[in-house]
Amino acid sequence: MVPLLSYALLRGRCRHCGATLPAGLLYIEILATGAGLLACAAGGAPVAVWFATLLLWLLLTLAACDLRWLRLPDLLTAALMLLTGAAALFHVPGTPSPVSALIGGLAGVGSFALLRFAYRQLRGVEGLGLGDVKLMAGLGAYAGIADLPLVVLLAALGALSSAMVGAVLHPRGHRKASLAASRPLPFGAALCGAAALLWLLRAAGLPIP
Repeated sequence: MVPLLSYALLRGRCRHCGATLPAGLLYIEILATGAGLLACAAGGAPVAVWFATLLLWLLLTLAACDLRWLRLPDLLTAALMLLTGAAALFHVPGTPSPVSALIGGLAGVGSFALLRFAYRQLRGVEGLGLGDVKLMAGLGAYAGIADLPLVVLLAALGALSSAMVGAVLHPRGHRKASLAASRPLPFGAALCGAAALLWLLRAAGLPIP
């Protein structure tokens, strides 16, 4: 029940069989703890703190799923949509108005669905997962129509930077490079990271471009 402490005491091994526990579990626990502390540090009314905590935990879980399995579970994308929609409806501080949230969610889903359809028509293959389209319902509702372009831009820059780093680590001419180039890009994780950055900018009261 105390993941970080138990991981250290058990030296990263299962209590019963002694098998090595994946290091990723420890990293996720550290990040989740840090997200909760950030939400508390941002302060505000209890409802705002709880909203921020749940938002960051959902974004972290979705990003982890996309990085690990290239999947964005429907249950999690639906939970994000309900959370951000309810926050806007009940005017939780740091969230857009209900109208802006609704338009942002519709714009996010509509634009990504159109992009997915157009790519498939032009290239004959899937270029954008349906999970990314569903994810945009919640992210668009949180960002609002005004900040939605910023979230997409930050996500694109993050994904591009990741791809460039991968290209540097695996120079052309190597078999690993061709495999890395053909591997699907977890764009959902980049979108979640961009939304978390937007929350941080809003919580810090910094001007948003």
